[in-house]
Amino acid sequence: MRSSYKHLSKKETRKILVPSYVGRAAKARAYISMYRISRYVGACFSSAALACLLALLMLGILAWSPARAHTRTAGIAHGGTGHIYGRLLDGSKNNSPLAGQTVTLQVAQGNNSKDAQTTITDAGGNYSFSSLSNDKTLTYAVYIRYQNANYSSDSLSLVNQPEQKVDLTVYDATTDSSKMAVIESTLLVKQVDSQRHVLNVSAIFAFKNLDGRAFVGSLDATQGRPKALFFPLPAGARAISLQKGLIGYRAIQAGNGFATDAMVPPGDSEFSYGFEVPYTGTSFNYDYKAIYPTLGVSLLVPTQYHVSSPDITPKGVVNNADRPYNLYTAANLPPERQVVMKIEGLPQAPESVTGTGTGTSSGLNSIWVIVLIIVLVGLVILLWNIVRIVRVKMGLEPEEGKRDKARGRGSKHTTAEKKATSRAQHEDEGEHSSSQEKRRKALMRELLELDKEYEAGKISKSTYQEKRNKTKALLRTIMREQEAMRR
Repeated sequence: MRSSYKHLSKKETRKILVPSYVGRAAKARAYISMYRISRYVGACFSSAALACLLALLMLGILAWSPARAHTRTAGIAHGGTGHIYGRLLDGSKNNSPLAGQTVTLQVAQGNNSKDAQTTITDAGGNYSFSSLSNDKTLTYAVYIRYQNANYSSDSLSLVNQPEQKVDLTVYDATTDSSKMAVIESTLLVKQVDSQRHVLNVSAIFAFKNLDGRAFVGSLDATQGRPKALFFPLPAGARAISLQKGLIGYRAIQAGNGFATDAMVPPGDSEFSYGFEVPYTGTSFNYDYKAIYPTLGVSLLVPTQYHVSSPDITPKGVVNNADRPYNLYTAANLPPERQVVMKIEGLPQAPESVTGTGTGTSSGLNSIWVIVLIIVLVGLVILLWNIVRIVRVKMGLEPEEGKRDKARGRGSKHTTAEKKATSRAQHEDEGEHSSSQEKRRKALMRELLELDKEYEAGKISKSTYQEKRNKTKALLRTIMREQEAMRR
């Protein structure tokens, strides 16, 4: 109904919604109803607007801060005497030069980093970046993404040595993992949190790739477990943090572990990650499953705890980072071989621990989740209030005052509402209801005539619906007035 009156002024709208043949009491109640509606609409729009403003403010902060840092870093990476150059070589083809490849120079200052320049290697695989800043707060690195794998140099400083040569070696990619093995996997229980009843564990894997190509897997899980680099996790592991060799790569949970698209180059390489796992009672069953042929597994636990398992051998006390640990080892594990190790003597924990979901450091940023929740709450508040207002207008839901009265709480009117209602009731006491009854019957006849005209095809559907809605709205107003006068 309201959309039909958008082109009318406020005075003209009141004339339509509150006709002259309705008594002054009806007018007063209609004005009060309109006042309440405007108050509801204002409140719901204010709530939604506040939520949206908060969301936009947080988005602005997130968008502004990195941009300002990147601009500053990029702006001071030029204008010096620094020079980084070298060759791009294909290690799978006897270090032959690679031409036509894009090499990127990255500059970092503190915790901020940015891609500063790119260049294309020439026929001899040569690249060069010149006129670089010698600022002591800056470090540089050269990297390339080749056949879905990342290759990067170490960090470089140009303060004492402005000109440096850095050759990058890349390898052809393969998805065949048959020539890979784990030389040593080390599982270190760094800490037992007696308050939260969790074990904090670090895992270190030393790989040997006997292929002349780099293993580069895929995280496509449509055919079951992804054909990618895979690392095991005990049941209930959570708060996973990717560390050496895994930073900057993607990871997904799959089975009893996680898969990553990290690259394993020919020769030796090392990967590490951390996680926490809850336990119950005073012990924890650590199930370790070998994914690749594994020459050795080492489990280190603080000396106040011990491990029992038929698959491992105790090796006494060793020091790690100046702390003593009990060492347990197993050797020569084929793929899919499982080792069960029971860590005993832990601080007493409840027999059931909840909240054992897993997550990785590459998950969604919690700030974005909060922003999304704020926006959704604002939209829900807005839609709920609009639906409520429409239901009240259509008579499908009692107004606020009537609902409170039905519940026995009484109506909490404002001073203006009380005065208007009281004055209108006194003025309307002597009015007779015959005019309302006549008008009601006339409107009923109008509805019947409209139905007949529409069925006969004399008026269009849109005209019929518009006239019918207007007539029904007036009819409901009169019927409510008659009901009020009877009371």
